Amino acid sequence: MSEAWDVCGTRGEAPPLSRRTFMLGATGIVVASMVGWSSPHTNPAAAASDVIVEFDAATNSWTLGTAAITKKISLVGGVFRMTSLVSNAGTTDFVGGASNSQEFLFTWNGTVLGGGSGGWGLQAQSSQNQPDGSVRLDLVLVRSGLTVTRSYTVYPETGVIAERTIIHNVSGSASTLTNPAFLTHSLLGGAVAGTTLSYMTGGGNFTGSGILKEVPLTSSYSRAFDSHDQAEIIEVDGHTTPGLGSYSNGTSIYDTFFALENVATKDRLWFTFDYNGHWVSQIVSQTTGLSAVVQSYTPALSIPANGSIELPLVTLGVASGDVDDLGNAIGDYTYRYLWDYTRSIVPSGGWQWRSAPQLPNAVASANYTRYIGAGLVHIDDNWYDRKGDWKPALASDDITALSSYVRKSGIQLKMWMPFWHIDRGSEVLDAHPNWLVNGSSATFYGLHLDLANGDAAAWARAKADAAQADWGGYRWRYDGMPSWPAGGDESTMLLQSQAFLGLLKSVKDGHSDATIDGCASGGETLLMGAVRFSDSQQTTDGNAHHYSGYYQSLKLPIDKISHTFASEPSIATGFSQVTQYSESVAESTRKYIALQRWLTDQGMVGRWVKVYRPPVVGGDHTYVLQRSSGDQKRSYLTFSSYTPYFGSAVTVHPKGLLPTHSYALRMWKTPGFAQTKTGAQWMTDGVPIAALKEGEILLFNLTDYPGSGQQTTAPAAPTAATKTLSNYLGASGTEINWTMASATSWVSYVEIVKNGAVIDKVSRGTFWFGAGHGSDASYAVRAVTGDEVRSSATAVPLASGGVSGPASPPPVVPTTTQLATAFALTQGANNWAYLQRDRRSSSTLYLTNMKADSTNNRWVGDEPYTLAFAGALSPQAPHDAVVKWFAPKAGRVRVSGKASLAQPGQGGDGTTLTIAAGGEVPSYLGDVLWGPQAMPGDSSAEVGFDLERDVNAGDAIYFIAAQNDDHYFDVTNWDPKIEYV
Repeated sequence: MSEAWDVCGTRGEAPPLSRRTFMLGATGIVVASMVGWSSPHTNPAAAASDVIVEFDAATNSWTLGTAAITKKISLVGGVFRMTSLVSNAGTTDFVGGASNSQEFLFTWNGTVLGGGSGGWGLQAQSSQNQPDGSVRLDLVLVRSGLTVTRSYTVYPETGVIAERTIIHNVSGSASTLTNPAFLTHSLLGGAVAGTTLSYMTGGGNFTGSGILKEVPLTSSYSRAFDSHDQAEIIEVDGHTTPGLGSYSNGTSIYDTFFALENVATKDRLWFTFDYNGHWVSQIVSQTTGLSAVVQSYTPALSIPANGSIELPLVTLGVASGDVDDLGNAIGDYTYRYLWDYTRSIVPSGGWQWRSAPQLPNAVASANYTRYIGAGLVHIDDNWYDRKGDWKPALASDDITALSSYVRKSGIQLKMWMPFWHIDRGSEVLDAHPNWLVNGSSATFYGLHLDLANGDAAAWARAKADAAQADWGGYRWRYDGMPSWPAGGDESTMLLQSQAFLGLLKSVKDGHSDATIDGCASGGETLLMGAVRFSDSQQTTDGNAHHYSGYYQSLKLPIDKISHTFASEPSIATGFSQVTQYSESVAESTRKYIALQRWLTDQGMVGRWVKVYRPPVVGGDHTYVLQRSSGDQKRSYLTFSSYTPYFGSAVTVHPKGLLPTHSYALRMWKTPGFAQTKTGAQWMTDGVPIAALKEGEILLFNLTDYPGSGQQTTAPAAPTAATKTLSNYLGASGTEINWTMASATSWVSYVEIVKNGAVIDKVSRGTFWFGAGHGSDASYAVRAVTGDEVRSSATAVPLASGGVSGPASPPPVVPTTTQLATAFALTQGANNWAYLQRDRRSSSTLYLTNMKADSTNNRWVGDEPYTLAFAGALSPQAPHDAVVKWFAPKAGRVRVSGKASLAQPGQGGDGTTLTIAAGGEVPSYLGDVLWGPQAMPGDSSAEVGFDLERDVNAGDAIYFIAAQNDDHYFDVTNWDPKIEYV
């Protein structure tokens, strides 16, 4: 995963702007020059504009562009088309005389209409300066019964134009839209020789994902890139894995990124589009030019009278040079104009994916995250009662208190919550069954809320708002499938995709402290318009292996996306069990994250960072990635954790260095290495490494890093330190707060000293809480540099009004429990929970909470006879009845008892019982400890069980009762006893 970083605009500065003035004739209308900045989402880099938007009334044509790109369009004889698209750096015209480059295409009530169809008139044109400095041109074209608005936004100091089509039904009656194109161009004038097409495989979870592929074009080239194609699976890092589930839309199979290169001039044209449904991109060589058409697969979308549909945004641009120049040109556009919603780029921190309870693990994770200096505590799937309700599965899992606790350390809670997935029995589905996607069946993620339904989308926004308000600003992690066909009909996916992007924007607009983590089985929503709102973005569920992020960082910011280019050994952040890492592992992790924090402070992480893919002699270059500061005066190279040539001799040739600038090189894993050369020398000679070490990092002009031996100035001591006895998340202990003094040296961490001995380290924030530590002890704090140089100690007095004394002892953990006597109508009380298992799911342990029935002192599932009592269970298909015991502490337990049918011989066919442990993946069964045990319907016999098992704190043991063919008379007496031995 990507390491780092929360920089809302780092110390790195924007590259200097060029200045260009356009002198227009009398027929021209200047609509862009100097642009003021008043929006909360502004771009301080765009102090001046090189945008031109010009209308020539004599030819009825428009010219729009910047110093880098010029596009011309015309409306002549009722035909609307693009006549020229020039990369000004190399003067390549990508239209090149192609005669039918129409700007839009769709089928309307069975008739194919496009810009080239004829019959179009100009109803209106307008232009407007945007708050971010860009200029938007809207052209409203009209013919009988409808209007088409073509909207173009030109971005200063880039080679980028964003385009959108809006179709408005003015016929007075409903009309049907079929297969609209987001982009339809005829390019290259039929001369495709010498041109290369690049496309990228998608982010679905298959080996071969996330790879940029180049294809030389020929006069016979023809390919339809269908998002429902079979994935291009290859062997990667010794693995060949299909890995895909049921989703093949968005960026699952292919990325929504394509590019053309004029091999002779190195001019490049690229485009991408923001659509999360089923799409087809057809690239076909024709005598009139290279046809490039991107369409949504929309069989029949009804547009009501006076209704409209806004098609997905297409962003196209030009660049000149190699593939890294292409990526950095896209990056420059992103940093200038798509960074406005980025708030927090930080090291990932503790991560857990487990069934309830969450809190013990999360508290341990939070304290560890504070120690190592990371910025997030991540709780993944399975923490809730039901998707849709989104409440903690156990009453004791106080997420609000947990979020408050981690925020005291400057850490943010990251919670998995895809609002477009719901479970049967959830309040929203019970109240609004029509909000479900028609024909939706439960996948791994549950059922699908139809975001095309405006009321359903509004409910999702309200749910997102409530979570942000309740938890005080957290990182929302989405996942799953926001677009889903209705009964096999994909027509409404346009609306679902639009609502998905709108929900992301709404969360950021409504909550200044909200951040977003994007995921969809890894990288199935890698849309430029979605990642704009994300602060972190997963690119794979693992099967991309070392390709994760390597090519995807051409399109998306490297420090937002997950990647494998961090090969530091012996580091760990996982907390699927309450984990006490060894001191050596904790220290290795802390030191590595300290380096990342320091790099962030040097402007090497976040906004304006450039990315290069340096060549390697003696090894595969796709295992190495290089980042440079915006001014290219500092740079560092990292190796993938999958690198197969650790221990071997290689020579790495860095890229992007300034030829005459001097660069001092240091190596993270090779203390004492020090060489200085010019950029030209380093790029030509390369960096020879006799035996590449795992975790090696090459640092150019980044010489005083933590551990370099150069952070030798003692830092200023913390000030205003106080202590008091406090209670957090059910634990009593001492709380210490302090203020960091003005920096005299870079501070890696603050030591917590108790009675003269160091007991902990705090690498993030100015807060510490030690459960079990009394405030009547003597405490001090001191700051420490990356080279272990300490400040003087600051004594910690009692806070004004603070409490002094020993910590209260933790509650006594009972050694024996039995279901009948421990039974309660609170989930998690006495370490028991009451659940139902849905056998319709592909998961073998798809669990949701039963609901308390206080009138009858029992728990009830979705079916009336799915029940749990004090010492008995009753299943009714498709649900099993389940009770879960979770261990309050580690140890060895004995599980014993008897089971029997409550009403044998009444005509029922009995039940089947199983005792099982939870698996490594929470939604799948682990070890079966006893059973399956048949309980025949005509038998009154008692069946006994007696077994032992080692458990960790929080481990679960499940008691599962399933019906056979019917559920009649299936109440089963079952009263397990669990005791520590």
